[in-house]
Amino acid sequence: MGVPYMALKGAFLSFHAYPNPALRPMRDIDILVPEPVALQTFETLLANRYARFDDIQGDATAYLALSHQLPPLISPHGKVSIELHHRISNTQTDDAQFTIDDQFWARSVDLPIGGRLVQLESPTDLLRHLIHHAVYHHQFMSAPYSLPTSPT
Repeated sequence: MGVPYMALKGAFLSFHAYPNPALRPMRDIDILVPEPVALQTFETLLANRYARFDDIQGDATAYLALSHQLPPLISPHGKVSIELHHRISNTQTDDAQFTIDDQFWARSVDLPIGGRLVQLESPTDLLRHLIHHAVYHHQFMSAPYSLPTSPT
């Protein structure tokens, strides 16, 4: 299909910031694709035996306007969850927008993961993304863990 893609956040951190990838908790793999081809890419994954989660339904087209990503998908073997992003910010809830400027893709880096080169955010964009994600998507609560709500 030839869709440009970039692995976001955890892929870089797991293999290039931690001494061992197993030390970096991950729930899913975040993949960025250009917004104009996001829905087509989503449909291609579905046609290739990726599946939607039973409890996360709704019209995928609506996600383009309402969210920074399409509904998550589970791989054909059922072991990997993919979040297909079409932007970094959620325009409905993020007070500050993380915009993908004209040079975002050009600044990306190709680094080895699993014996092949994978396109990743530049270190500077990764840091910006992590800060944005911590503030606006997790309100400073680090997934998959959260802070206690009251002292014990």
